[in-house]
Amino acid sequence: MPGMNAALAAVLATVRPSSTRADDDTGQAGTSSQTDACTIGDAALRGMTVAQLEGVWELVERRCAAKEPWWRIVFGKDGKMKRDKKKRPVWKQVLLEPDDVDLYDINVNIVKPMTAARQCSYVELVATGPQPPVRFVSHAWSHPFKRTLEIIKQHAKDRQLDPEVAYWICLFAIRQHNLGLEVNVPIRETPFFRAIKHQSCKGTLAILGMDAKLFDRVWCALEAYESMVASEPGYQMDIYAHDKEGKVRSLTEGLLPAEARSVFATQNKQRREAAFPVDIVRRALEFGLAATQASVEQDKTNILEHIGKSPGGVLAVDNTVRARYFIAGLNQLKDDPGMLEKGLAALERSRLRSLSIDGVHGVGDQLAARLPRGLTELMLSGAGLGEQGAQAIAQRVLGTLTVLDLGNNQILATVNGSLSRL
Repeated sequence: MPGMNAALAAVLATVRPSSTRADDDTGQAGTSSQTDACTIGDAALRGMTVAQLEGVWELVERRCAAKEPWWRIVFGKDGKMKRDKKKRPVWKQVLLEPDDVDLYDINVNIVKPMTAARQCSYVELVATGPQPPVRFVSHAWSHPFKRTLEIIKQHAKDRQLDPEVAYWICLFAIRQHNLGLEVNVPIRETPFFRAIKHQSCKGTLAILGMDAKLFDRVWCALEAYESMVASEPGYQMDIYAHDKEGKVRSLTEGLLPAEARSVFATQNKQRREAAFPVDIVRRALEFGLAATQASVEQDKTNILEHIGKSPGGVLAVDNTVRARYFIAGLNQLKDDPGMLEKGLAALERSRLRSLSIDGVHGVGDQLAARLPRGLTELMLSGAGLGEQGAQAIAQRVLGTLTVLDLGNNQILATVNGSLSRL
């Protein structure tokens, strides 16, 4: 496999399928690799390269081809984990096709057995040293791994990232045998928080399935908050999903590099984003932090307390998440008056600090009239901004803006609180 390092090759060569769960009550640990690649003390530095993720996929295919059964947690029709009388998860063994394997399956049947001997993270098996993340991945474990990998590969291609850059994925970054030591700490000390805030991390990649389960998980809500509200200027939040035909679609922060080099940049972005599944965007406009779930109830309590201390509290976060997806999916919603108004209302009440909108025509004045107070960066190109919209920008956000780029609207800059050519 191109780009495979010696540690990853050794893992693939030594691992064997196991029919024993790593956390089986009998105490049997399953099969573990004897590779001693490295120790990375800081979980925030345990990113995964695309080549290493492809190595996991090879393990999945090998197990399925061998008709080895997979231990799988049983979930009810309500989506909740089934438990026995002692409150333990209910398990069963099933045969799976590679396309059906999700991250829960990989954790129980691959990651935990392979890391049991060393009590380490999966990254520490396949890396030779720290791998600082360039992107943080926010996703639901129920999403098929094949599709997760397809999206990460497409994102790396779209953003023209170096093949060796690392994506931070909690399943592989955290020592699954020692969750308490790494996760049961104050929010700001968790690996999730520190990975997003690490100086190497330039953005978050949110991966959604058609069921949009990402919006149901409280940890994903925290990740969205830290990526959208509490991040540094220039931090990118990209949203990817498969459509009903299985094609990867995307909503991105600003233009992609290939688009930026084209004279038809905004038109190309508009065409690309118009193909994003609109049902997911609509689902995002119903997001509510209070309705999210956590496997450990105390996690939700801690996250709600953490977010509740921010200006505006939970409601501000709800509106900020809704507004971010609304802006990303504006091309699909602008012709639906009801959804447009719902999105504009969320935008007005949000705490977004930076807005980058390209290639959305005919709604410039409406957007300008509902810009959130406190906005510091506004890039609005090709939206048909008129004199009314220009006045709204001056009245609502001129005092806080440090960057204003209205592109072909011919209203160009803000410096020290003053607009030129307005």
